Amino acid sequence: MTLGWANAASTTAALRIRRSRAWRRQSDVIVSLEIGPSVISDLVALQWLGVSDLASKDAVARALVNLIEQAAAMRITLARSDGISFTPLRNQGAERNWVR
Repeated sequence: MTLGWANAASTTAALRIRRSRAWRRQSDVIVSLEIGPSVISDLVALQWLGVSDLASKDAVARALVNLIEQAAAMRITLARSDGISFTPLRNQGAERNWVR
């Protein structure tokens, strides 16, 4: 039994959709965040952001992405009991260039 034209087109379309969905799962996601001044101060205090970069949206975005990636790589989680306990995460590679 051979595939008819409709089945072949359907199979091709399904494959194209699966590839598209796989690509979207692996690609970057763009988000919009409202960051308050206390978060910016915390990024400076933790050495993820330089004082000279306070006004740079790109530098703040890079600092947040690097912090998130580092936390994910270290599998940082919140330990919950009566409250939330955490260990401050400092930029261990401040001397390294974190810009991609």
